[in-house]
Amino acid sequence: MANARQNKQKRIEQKRAKRKSAQKKNDQGTNQTGRPSFRAIITIPKAPVHECWITSSIYEEGMGHVVVSRMLTNGNIAFGGFLLDIYCLGVKDCFLSIKPKFEYDGFRAKYESMYKLENIHQTCAFKLVDGAVDYARSLGFKPHKDFKNNKLIFGDLDPSLCPTTYEYGKDGKPFYISGPDDSQARQQSIINQLRRVYKDDEFDFMVGDLPLDVVDEIDGKDLMFSEYSITGEPISDEYSDRVPEAAKGKEEEMRDMLFDSPTQAIPILKDLIEKYPGAVKFRNFLSNAYQLIGDDKNSRRVAFELYREEPDYLFAKLNYAKFCLQDKDLEAIPEIFNGKYDLKGIYPDRNEFHISEAIGFFSVMARYFIQTGDIERAQVYGDMLEHIDPDHPATIAVRKALKFKNGFMSSMVRKILAMKK
Repeated sequence: MANARQNKQKRIEQKRAKRKSAQKKNDQGTNQTGRPSFRAIITIPKAPVHECWITSSIYEEGMGHVVVSRMLTNGNIAFGGFLLDIYCLGVKDCFLSIKPKFEYDGFRAKYESMYKLENIHQTCAFKLVDGAVDYARSLGFKPHKDFKNNKLIFGDLDPSLCPTTYEYGKDGKPFYISGPDDSQARQQSIINQLRRVYKDDEFDFMVGDLPLDVVDEIDGKDLMFSEYSITGEPISDEYSDRVPEAAKGKEEEMRDMLFDSPTQAIPILKDLIEKYPGAVKFRNFLSNAYQLIGDDKNSRRVAFELYREEPDYLFAKLNYAKFCLQDKDLEAIPEIFNGKYDLKGIYPDRNEFHISEAIGFFSVMARYFIQTGDIERAQVYGDMLEHIDPDHPATIAVRKALKFKNGFMSSMVRKILAMKK
């Protein structure tokens, strides 16, 4: 009996300790899941504003962060962060957190070490974010799913009191720039939505994951890379030699048609493939055409068939590798490229590569090493892309992916989202 009473008393004390611990966390503004507690949530909008700041590159690059913070009565800081795309998509990501002041100060210091920050009045922070959301909605895009809850950091701020006028879009047009985590299907879905609202000449887009071999109208100088050169001139290889003279003019015609009318290009490409089965570029174009209309299933099918039948064709390797990266199948990449991470290593008999081949290969390698966490090696390929063509969509996409990977807010968002699961 004595042991039973002791065990019962022990359980009661454990429950009491657990309640005290939970209450302590609740008083600090977080519950046991790490999220702001209900008690804290209802006090956040009424707490005095601590500070508001943005990454100043938001106006130049169209993408940046807005952070609004409030001081709670217990000295902790409640702060909300918004990853903002003022050119097109509005609020791409967001979070709401409560931390002791020293942790919040560390958060800001980390940001200051990587970005140029500028303070902004709280009403203007609200106006900038709210305007981006409204602009994106007018294009058919909703803000991040957590925005409805996380915007309570703005409380009763009145954006109409901000005297600043903000412009959205770029040069008067929506401008979609793909992010590092935007899959090919996601990219095409966004472009298709813009086409529902505007004509093709009424919006712009820049994506780093669309077919590189159909975007090769590059006025680049010949470049030397150790044991091989990179040129913008047409290259004769075993695959181009397979194409009959009658079909060579069709290649340029189909390249132009892909972006102008991908739907109309598909039946023509099918006829050309049947007529010229050895012209592998037409099969690659067909996969690209399906991709451009958002038909991921058929794009994959054609790409996988081409790689299976022509595993040595570089663009077959690149398109197949893109799908593997999209599926996070990282183990497939070394196999695709024969365990080599250099063009000369894969094709030892070649001394010259087209600029579209080089950009395609370097961008795939950069993305592969970003996904494996080897940022130093990814940066090497990023530097080569910068050297070849700093304004190419693939170069810009890799540049943004490297910057995003090294960004502190991205890690903060991932941690907070992980705690929600």
